[in-house]
Amino acid sequence: MILSETQTMIQETARNFAIAELAPEAALRDQQEIYPLDLIKRMRDLGFLGMVVPEELGGSSADAVSLCVAIEEIGAADATCAVMLSAYNSLFVGNLVTFGSQFLQEKTCPV
Repeated sequence: MILSETQTMIQETARNFAIAELAPEAALRDQQEIYPLDLIKRMRDLGFLGMVVPEELGGSSADAVSLCVAIEEIGAADATCAVMLSAYNSLFVGNLVTFGSQFLQEKTCPV
């Protein structure tokens, strides 16, 4: 599959983040059952936690392929962080954006 320019940028950003910040201590975090709050905040700062959120609510309105490539790259370095990224975008904000009232969306978003 050929990625768009935006999708390629997201892929490269996720890969660089995963290599530099996730991979070095991923095994240690798993072994010691450390919740990586600092890394989750970093994923938020990079825009990964609001990928499916519309721009007017503070997200990036990314498409499904962009989300998948971000999850794939992050998952290659740290499966725990990839699951958190996936769950946040699909189970939480994905459902909020799809089914939540305007009040809830405005109160809960931006990410």
